[in-house]
Amino acid sequence: MALVGKKTAVAVVTIAIIVVCIPTIQNWFIPFRNVEGWTAPGWEKVAHTFRDLLKSNKRNGLSYSVYHKGEKVVDLWGGYVDLDKQEVWQERTMSQFYSTTKGACAIIVAMLVDRGYLDYEKPVATYWPEFGQNGKEKMTLRTLLGHKGGLSTLDTPPSIKTLFDTEVLGKMLAEQKPLWEPGTAQGYHGYTFGLYVDQIVRRADPKKRGIQQFFKEEIAHPFGIDFHIGLPLDQYYRVAKIHSPRLSDLVTGVLKNSNLLKLQVKMMTQTDTILSRSLQWPTLNLKTNMQWPSFYAFPFGSVNGFGHARDMAKLYGILFSGDKYKGKKLMSQKVLKMLSKTISSMPDMVLDIGKNLTFSLGFSQVNIPHGSKEYLSVGHEGYGGQVGLGYPSKDLGIGFVNNVLSVSMTMSDERFIALHQTTWECLEKLE
Repeated sequence: MALVGKKTAVAVVTIAIIVVCIPTIQNWFIPFRNVEGWTAPGWEKVAHTFRDLLKSNKRNGLSYSVYHKGEKVVDLWGGYVDLDKQEVWQERTMSQFYSTTKGACAIIVAMLVDRGYLDYEKPVATYWPEFGQNGKEKMTLRTLLGHKGGLSTLDTPPSIKTLFDTEVLGKMLAEQKPLWEPGTAQGYHGYTFGLYVDQIVRRADPKKRGIQQFFKEEIAHPFGIDFHIGLPLDQYYRVAKIHSPRLSDLVTGVLKNSNLLKLQVKMMTQTDTILSRSLQWPTLNLKTNMQWPSFYAFPFGSVNGFGHARDMAKLYGILFSGDKYKGKKLMSQKVLKMLSKTISSMPDMVLDIGKNLTFSLGFSQVNIPHGSKEYLSVGHEGYGGQVGLGYPSKDLGIGFVNNVLSVSMTMSDERFIALHQTTWECLEKLE
């Protein structure tokens, strides 16, 4: 018995080694595409790190950008949009930011708060009377934005057709009963966050605009940000082909993070948990219908944000630069200071990864290490390693997007961490 067990263990380890090594061998035969873009004086080391990342995995298609004190200082891109067709990443290539889009939604809400049309402390039902049922009568906007509303799923996941029907979807969302008493626990609202925010914005905005139109008219056009919540069909040709994590990526990821392994096993083996009900809707599939041009066009504030890293970096760069961007600003300092304050930090009932998840008013907050220090970011990560964040104390905005998805969580993508580390090294030398 012991001998059989030993042979099995050796076989498993051998297979794991082979699976992990195959991508390295494949990488030898992929033509390297040079880094394109620009860095300001003093930021050149970021380009070197970016080049090393592309060389270490030539399948990558990446873009990375940094805004400092309202000015662009790093704007890099490279790799492949579609490896099979040998199409390279170009200056105007866009990719999907997934949950990083939630940060853009939170900025829209903050702008409406700044203008007096919303209040974080008031019940959602103040603006949306139909919402005030099934235990949600007193749920505040703050509670919902902090993922503490118990609305991480819907009893009946909406069809694609229903998602596009604002009135039918609104009725479904309003009638949903919370999974727990609002405010007593936290559970990541992966899909539902953007749906609820869109309904609230439509009711609070004097022009009755949804998040797509509001972002376009109040942020994208005035500030020159080429980012879309819901992709116009005529822009689909610019979007990079998405490559899901390979078996080797999954093996490497779970070997480095046991909590990620537990999460993956739970998602594959348990179909009626809060996790599966919140993040695995039978009507949506990341590999099929969620990559249709018609679905990309849906203004899904939870996942359907499209742009280049420079657009995300510019968004957060402007947000946290006060009025340093050509004398313009997104909101007052009073509201801006609210966005940096943590409103919830506890074990998450949906994403149980062995540590607290931390949120401010619709933003994810992560302590990202640099040397012996840690810096609290305000922004949001997205599926596969996408990132958009800012550092209020440093007047810094950072964007990172890729189309070769990783299995990382909470801004732990190794490519982003390497670029972030180098960015801070450059920043410290310049200060």
